[in-house]
Amino acid sequence: MELLAERFFGCTHETLFSQVLQRMPLPPRPASRRPRPPTQPYLIPLAA
Repeated sequence: MELLAERFFGCTHETLFSQVLQRMPLPPRPASRRPRPPTQPYLIPLAA
């Protein structure tokens, strides 16, 4: 089956995925993980 654009313009068009890849920039790198704050021990002061 011949596509409509090929019939009118005599050449094939690029796929949508390849057009999107050309126009969109690469995503940024993921952010580095933040260190967890130290947890407070709640039961140790009560036991002493």
